[in-house]
This record gives sequence, C-alpha cells and structure tokens, in this order.
Amino acid sequence: KWKIAPASEDASDKDSAAFVESCFADTSHTMDDHLAQSITMCWYGFAPFEIVYKKRLGLGSESGSLFDDGLIGWKKFAYRSPDTFAFGQEWMIDDAGGIQGLRQMAAPLYKVTEIPISKLLLYRTTSQKNSPQGRSALRGAYMAWYFSKNLSEVEGISAERMGSGIPVVYLGKDTKLSGSDSDFAQAQKLVRNIRVDEQ
Repeated sequence: KWKIAPASEDASDKDSAAFVESCFADTSHTMDDHLAQSITMCWYGFAPFEIVYKKRLGLGSESGSLFDDGLIGWKKFAYRSPDTFAFGQEWMIDDAGGIQGLRQMAAPLYKVTEIPISKLLLYRTTSQKNSPQGRSALRGAYMAWYFSKNLSEVEGISAERMGSGIPVVYLGKDTKLSGSDSDFAQAQKLVRNIRVDEQ
C-alpha cells in the first residue's frame, strides 16, 4: 500500500502531497504492475524504467488523464528491457564515473536512442563500484546450475544405453573398410546408435 505523507501541516505541503498521490493514481499501469517488473533486477541485477510525463487534460485528451488541471504528471514508468540496449555502448558514463543515462536500440527502428539519467528510475541489487548493472542474484547459482544441467544430460545418455552393454562388431574378410558407404562406416553408425527405446 502506498501512502503519501505531507512534509508538514502547512497547506502548501498538504497540496503537494495530494498532487503526488493523484499522480500515482493517474498512471497507465498500476504500481503493483510496476513493482512486479522491477523485480526483474533480481535476475538481471538491475531494472531500468523511463519516466514518461503527460499534461493532465482530462479523459477526452490524448493523455487520457483522470484530471484536467493542466499540470504535468506521470503517464507511466516504461520498462526498458536489457535485451534492447545498444550492445557495447549501453551506458553513458562521465569522466568522474557518474551514470549519465543509457542507450537503447529497440525494434522496429533499431536506432540508438539516449535516455538521460534524469528520466530514469534505476533499480539495482547493489551500487558497488557504482555499476549501473548491479549484480544478478543468480550469479552465485551458476556453478550448481551448470553441473546440474550437464549431469542431467550425461545421465540421460547413460539411461538410453543402459542394458545394451558395450556393443562390439567384428567385420569379416569380404567387407569394405573405407568410404562413407563402407561396411566399416555402417558398423560405426550402428554401434553409436544403439539405444534402449521402442526399436
């Protein structure tokens, strides 16, 4: 649940809090949807969103706002998926190591578009070394995943060949030993393809 508290009991602060609360209610997505997308930072290490603004001109306008006060509010916090970044030049970093924005190269134009940091919400799992990409929570699981995946494949192959023993083929005197259509090539293929299956 979201709660906007005024900085003080002054009327201006209460008005500001009410305005911010109305902005949260006026986005094209719910805050629950936004939070659900922000959780992708756990496996990527970061989740960037572009802040998109609109002029509040009522429901009949292009902005489709619930309010018609003419003020500037939030239209949405648009998720910018890491797989749409300009590869090799994703981040704009200044000489002091500060993050100045990101570069996106999304479909359908695949044209480099710069999004300044002032228009970004950047969630990240860690700010270590001021890396904009944080650190994936899955990185520590990589070795376990790698071994599990590869051992599963080995076990599958073992199960396929279990019960068929170690196949051996003896070729007679009148057999062809060279060429792709030789008896030797056919025997090799036969031995390699022995499986415990419907055949």
